[in-house]
Amino acid sequence: AHPYLVFTGRLLADRNLELVFDAMKLLNEENIRVDLVIIGSGPHFDNLKNYAGTLGLEDRVKFLGAIYDENVIGRYFMNAAACVFPGPIGLTVIHSFTYGTPVITNDNFARHKPEAEVLVDEVNSFLFKEGDRAALAQKIKRVLNLNALEKEQFKINTFKAVQEKYNPEKQTELIVNRLSQLRKIKSA
Repeated sequence: AHPYLVFTGRLLADRNLELVFDAMKLLNEENIRVDLVIIGSGPHFDNLKNYAGTLGLEDRVKFLGAIYDENVIGRYFMNAAACVFPGPIGLTVIHSFTYGTPVITNDNFARHKPEAEVLVDEVNSFLFKEGDRAALAQKIKRVLNLNALEKEQFKINTFKAVQEKYNPEKQTELIVNRLSQLRKIKSA
C-alpha cells in the first residue's frame, strides 16, 4: 500500500483540490508515489474526477463520497500521511488534529476560517504558498520523508493544539470574557 493524503469536506471549486492533483503529478515525475483519499461530495465532483483522469491519476485518487461514520473517517485520518486542504480551511483542522494527523494547507490566513489560528508551520502543519503547486509538492514530499520521531512529535503537537485551544473550558472562558466585555460596553 502507498502512503496517502486525506481530504474531507464538500467538493467545492474554491477548495482548489486540482492543485493537489497537480502536485501529485509533479511528484510522479520524481518517482514519488502518493495517493489521495477524498471523503465528501459536492457540486465540483465531476470536474475533479475528469481532471484526475486528464492527469492519469484515476488509480491514485479515490473518491469515497460522503461518509458519516466517524469510526471509518477516523481510520482514514489516523492512517494518512497528512490531511491536505488547499483551499480556505476551518473545522477540518480540528477534525484532523483530533486524530493526530498534521494538515497541509496554504499560508493565506486572511481566507481561512478562525480554526486555522492553531496552525503552526513545521510544528503541527505544513503551509505552502497559496496556489503554488510546486510548493505544495515540496510540502507533501516533506511529510513523506518524516522519520518516526518527527511523526510522533507532529502527532503530539496536533493533540496539544486542540487541547490548549479547543476544549470546553477554553471555549467557556472565551465566551465569558466576551460577555463581560459586552456588559462593560453597555453600561458605559
